Amino acid sequence: MDDSTKTKIKLIEICDDYGIPFTFLPDIILEPKVIPMIRGYSFEYVVYSELSSLLKDSDYLVKKDVTNPQINFADKDVEVYNKKTKTSFVFECKLSGKGSYLKSKNRCRIKCMRSRTLGEEAAKTVSKHTKLPVSLILNHKDNYHYLHFDFVVTNLANVFYKTRDDGIFEFNPDKEEFKVLREWTGENQISKIKAKLQKTLYFAKSKDIAPLQENDNLCTKKNCTLPNECGFIPNYPYFDFEKIEPWKELTKDNLTKFI
Repeated sequence: MDDSTKTKIKLIEICDDYGIPFTFLPDIILEPKVIPMIRGYSFEYVVYSELSSLLKDSDYLVKKDVTNPQINFADKDVEVYNKKTKTSFVFECKLSGKGSYLKSKNRCRIKCMRSRTLGEEAAKTVSKHTKLPVSLILNHKDNYHYLHFDFVVTNLANVFYKTRDDGIFEFNPDKEEFKVLREWTGENQISKIKAKLQKTLYFAKSKDIAPLQENDNLCTKKNCTLPNECGFIPNYPYFDFEKIEPWKELTKDNLTKFI
C-alpha cells in the first residue's frame, strides 16, 4: 500500500470518527473560516519538515509536539535541541500577512500575534515564567514577548494571496507585484514564483524584531509605558524586500550560526 492510499484511508477514518462527510472534505477545507486556520497549523509542519531536513544526521534533534488549544506559555510550535551544548531553541511559525505588500515601501508584514488575548489569570501565569509585571503583560494582551520563543519563521507567499468575491483565497499578485516577485525569485512563470515563495523560508531572532534598547524597534500599543524597550513583538513586524535584515533565509549555514 503506497503512502497516498494510506493517507486517504486515514482521512476516511478520521472523518468517520468525527462525523465529517468525507466527500465534502475539500469544500469544508476551502471554507473561508476554515482554510486560514488550517494553513496556519500546517505551516508548523512545513517548518518542522524543513528543519528536520536541514539538520538531518547532525548534532540536533527536531521536535514537533501536539499543542493544547488552551493558552499555555509552554506551547512550542517546533523545538530544536542541540545535543552538544544541551540547549533547546523554540521556533514560532507565523505566516506573512495576507495582502500586506506595501508598494510604496517595498515591504510586507508578518502576522505575529496571539490567536487568543490574555486575561488576568493567564497574564499571571506568563508573569511567573517571564518575571514581567502583570500590568505590562495586560497592556500587550495579544502580543508575544521575545522571551516566549527564540525565533520566528515565515514565508512570503501569503502576502500575495487575495480573497475572491466568492470568499476563496488564491495566489494572485497584481502586475506591479508580479514584477517585484519576478526580480525577487528569478522566475518568470506565476506557478514557479508561487512554488519558490512557498518553499523558501525566512527566520529572525525574536529579540531582533522586538522593541529593545539595543535596536530601533518601537512598540505601537497606545498604552505601552516602555515603547522603546518593552520587549513585546509587534502584531505585524515588517519584512523589507530591499533590506532583509534582521530576517535571514532558513538555510543550514544561517541556522547553525545561532543554534
